[in-house]
Amino acid sequence: MRPQSVCSRTLPLRLGTYYVLFGLTWIVVSDAAMLWSNEATLKLFLYSLSKGMLFVLVSGFLIFLLLRHYVKRSQRDGDLIRTVLDTTPDVIFAKDLNGRYILFNSSAAEIAKPALVRTGLTDAEIFAPQAAMEITTVDREVINSGRVRAQDIEFETDAGRRIHHSVKAPLRNRKGEIEGVVGISRDVTELHQVIEQVKLSENRLRMATTFADGGVWDWNLKTGVAWWSPELYDLWGVPAGTVMQLENSIEIIHPDDRDKVKELVGRAIETGGEFQAEFRILHFSRGVRWMLSRGQLLGDGVNELRLLGISIDISSRKQVELKLAQSEQYAHTMLSSTPNGLYVFDILANAITYTNPMYLQITGLGQEPNQEITATMLRSHVHDDDIEELEAHWENVQLSLTNEVFEFEFRFRRHDPDEQWIWLLSRHTVLNRSESGKPIQILGWLIDITSRKQLERELLQSQKMEAVGRLSGGVAHDFNNLLTVINGYSELLMNKLQDDADSLDAAKAIYEAGERASALTKQLLMFSRQAVSNCQTVEINELLTRIQPFLKHFAGSTVDIEISTSQSPNWVVADPIQLDQILLNLAANARDAMPAGGTLLISSAPRTLTEPLRCSTGELGPGNYVNLTIKDTGTGFEEETKARIFEPFFSTKPAGQGVGLGLAVVHGIITRMGGQIQVESSCHGTEFSIFLPTSQIEPSNSMDETNSIPARLQETILVVDDEPQILEFCRITLEANGYLVRTASSGRAALEVIQLQSSIIDLIISDVVMPGMSGWELVEKIGLELPDARILVVSGYTEENMSFRGSIVNRCQFLSKPFTSKQLLETVRRMLVSTSTDTLVSS
Repeated sequence: MRPQSVCSRTLPLRLGTYYVLFGLTWIVVSDAAMLWSNEATLKLFLYSLSKGMLFVLVSGFLIFLLLRHYVKRSQRDGDLIRTVLDTTPDVIFAKDLNGRYILFNSSAAEIAKPALVRTGLTDAEIFAPQAAMEITTVDREVINSGRVRAQDIEFETDAGRRIHHSVKAPLRNRKGEIEGVVGISRDVTELHQVIEQVKLSENRLRMATTFADGGVWDWNLKTGVAWWSPELYDLWGVPAGTVMQLENSIEIIHPDDRDKVKELVGRAIETGGEFQAEFRILHFSRGVRWMLSRGQLLGDGVNELRLLGISIDISSRKQVELKLAQSEQYAHTMLSSTPNGLYVFDILANAITYTNPMYLQITGLGQEPNQEITATMLRSHVHDDDIEELEAHWENVQLSLTNEVFEFEFRFRRHDPDEQWIWLLSRHTVLNRSESGKPIQILGWLIDITSRKQLERELLQSQKMEAVGRLSGGVAHDFNNLLTVINGYSELLMNKLQDDADSLDAAKAIYEAGERASALTKQLLMFSRQAVSNCQTVEINELLTRIQPFLKHFAGSTVDIEISTSQSPNWVVADPIQLDQILLNLAANARDAMPAGGTLLISSAPRTLTEPLRCSTGELGPGNYVNLTIKDTGTGFEEETKARIFEPFFSTKPAGQGVGLGLAVVHGIITRMGGQIQVESSCHGTEFSIFLPTSQIEPSNSMDETNSIPARLQETILVVDDEPQILEFCRITLEANGYLVRTASSGRAALEVIQLQSSIIDLIISDVVMPGMSGWELVEKIGLELPDARILVVSGYTEENMSFRGSIVNRCQFLSKPFTSKQLLETVRRMLVSTSTDTLVSS
């Protein structure tokens, strides 16, 4: 143990005090004895006592100073020795012959518990039994032999298992007798670990070079000679024992890689750093092989410089890398060329960690370098109406315990608020899960389905149009039957009331109302694609020139109309009356959109499409078209209105100011002609671009002239119709003009009349839609009985004239309802005097 410093400081004082007390006591006793013997007087006693006490005090003080000086010097020497002993990291100790510690420094606490670090203890009381026995055995050998011994001992400490190297010598007194053991112990745990690691590294290097098909080299830069391991000779295809230098080593390297290897070797020598290179060699029997060489420069510039390293054959790895690079290139090419976006969403990071180029192109995100696509960023681009459903769907995905494929459709806007919404379909599944099974990564495909959604809307719109068309066609058919009666009898009344002005005016009012109603039914039939059309080749430029005055009158004085036509003629196959109706409808819409006035621009030009063109009403295939453009400078309309403008009965005008059939009729006419319409609208106006297929057939200049055809009296006509009023109107009209009329209210009744009076019937007038037996079925049966019969087919529909394909159809003519008595009589007279087999036409 260390000596107590407090005792060292108080020792001179205690010794001086003991001396003074002893001297004073001696003087007092001796002088008192003299007084008691009456040999001295009291005065002499006091004098002697004072002199003796003064001597004792002075000498005691001098002794104190001498002792203190000696103790301080001894203490300085002891403290110096103790400081040296305590500051050394090695453990210094001394034991007596019984093995009890009589001295040790503070480092001993590192190998034993602090509570056990004190003198008087033996090794058995401090260390484990095995360690204590090994220590005691060596101690006895040192005491018995009187020689120095070294020992490595392992034992457990608070810091774990440690290894100490101890050097022990006999402890001798001044006479040279052995009184115990003195020694020094050093912790060599790390040194042992380093040695083991070196051994392990050597074994690993030996195994690595063996299994990795490699070898070791040591190049002496001073002599230029390299030492190669036996494996390296075989690896490079060099005979064993060949003296290798830089020159003959370089010759084995592939010519294309030699300069690179020389440069890397020179750089390593110059900078004193590492050397690493991948290069090819020309093996004499194996051909071209890939090598990986790594080395390190050793030496300090004074001793020999050496470049020590290893070479490994990496040909197999290079082949794998080549295949992997090809696979990655194929994968990258496939992922880059796919029309769909690929992404990986990390749930923990709440962000997308991988995308292919198409994903960025579809979403418009990630355009800035190193921009992170977070869930918050994505959410800001999703339509407000889809966010709640999207978040609920995403929560279900994260709770999924299977790898099923999820799908979700939502609206997305790429950039600024003015850009249109697109429809996206996300098809995704769980890519990786945590140890607990929770999804941590989602792999998904992003598909732009805007075109599909548009097609779905167009299909739905087409189905709605078809349904409404069928409804409107049926209404128009029934209405035409009524109008035939109304207009027919109105015309008869006007002929009979020529002398009664008031009654004539009333009849005219009824007739005019019927005509307006007839025009409305024609619009309904045209919308439902059941109207009769007289298609012919029309030159668009001439049509625009002809209709310009009517457009100016129709649009009003506040609207300026500018018409621009191309130099070359633009021919299309169309009904000129329907083209007029298209222009008038669009001009009316433009006039209403410019209440304060404006400009209406109408132009025509040829247009050739090499690729399909997506329009507002459908898709146009490649081909030659005439582009008819109608553009106004009006107020325009919203995207929501644009999506519905071709719906029947949809109107932006106030109630009572529009029926909403104008653009629906325009749509029906254009699509029947094989064309499409593109609509663009903004706050600066609306533009309708109409595309019609061009025709190579020039228009005919011949005009059909309707000559007045006289009637032959007493001709017999059979009228067949299930409407009694129409039947009666036809009978009255025909009989008033000298015809003999037979009537039948059904197809079966008509066949009975024909069987009884077939020889006297000159013409048959039959409705198409009748209960029991349709008009076309009647025509077919008449063809069997009377192959040369002349038949006039009438109907409020027009689709029936295409639904029958019998041979007798070529001897039929068609008259659409509603018709007037004049139209009926002219058609009947034409058919009765005709000697040719006229084809089916409209009247």
